[in-house]
This record gives sequence, C-alpha cells and structure tokens, in this order.
Amino acid sequence: MSAAINNPASCELRAVIRFLLARNNNAAEIHRQLCEVYGPNVMSESKVRKWRHSSTPKAKKFKQASSVRKIMATVLWDRKRILLIDFLERGLTINADAYCETVRKLGRAIQNKRREMLSSGIVLLHDNAPPHTAAPISQLLQQFRW
Repeated sequence: MSAAINNPASCELRAVIRFLLARNNNAAEIHRQLCEVYGPNVMSESKVRKWRHSSTPKAKKFKQASSVRKIMATVLWDRKRILLIDFLERGLTINADAYCETVRKLGRAIQNKRREMLSSGIVLLHDNAPPHTAAPISQLLQQFRW
C-alpha cells in the first residue's frame, strides 16, 4: 500500500468521485477507495453520496394533499384536567390577536368548568414568545386580574 495523500483539494476529490461513479461504483465502494488513497479521515460515506455528479436527478418531493397538512392546537389545562383545546384555522399562525381570543375562551371555560378558580386567583404560565408578551395580551391579563 502506498502512502496516503494528505489534504486533497475538493475539486480533486470530486473528480475522483465522478470517475469512480462513471465506472458504476456505488457510494460505499467509492468511499472505501477514497479512504485507501487519501486516508481514513478524507470524508464520510454520506458526504460521498451528496457529492454525486451534477447530472444526477434531484430527489422528487411529493405534493402534500390539503387534508394532510397540520393544524395548530392550543391546549390549556390546570392541575386537575384540560380546560380548553383551541384549534387555529388551517394555514394561520398564532399572533397577539389570536392569542387574546384564546385567552378569552379560556376565561369562559374557567367560568363554566372551574368557577372556584376565579376567587383563588389564576396564574397563567406561558413563555416569552412575541404573541405572549404583546401589549394587547398584557392588557387583557390585567383586565382579568390574572
């Protein structure tokens, strides 16, 4: 076995990969031969797969049917049970107005399911995402005395 060639240029590796690919070698065989000539740390087998010739057809992506797309659900609960599950319309994202509406629905759910919570005080735990810290939601939480 000859001495390994250190620090090969990317263009040199690409040319070798093209040559071996033209000889109908698969990625595992190409990787084995590269390691034999350039040393074991030349590149991974997965990188060899990514460096296929530019004329290799791209992987096709399948179209998603509209029934398969995701719908955002907000689930709010206390220590005893789920109080509210609120679904956002398909294709929409949560913003301050949508979050305010969800908090209003939570207020109605608490009045209907856990009225005793209103007298003991409510602590709403949420993160600092922009819809959670926007001025309209802060005003609404002050109005509810939460």
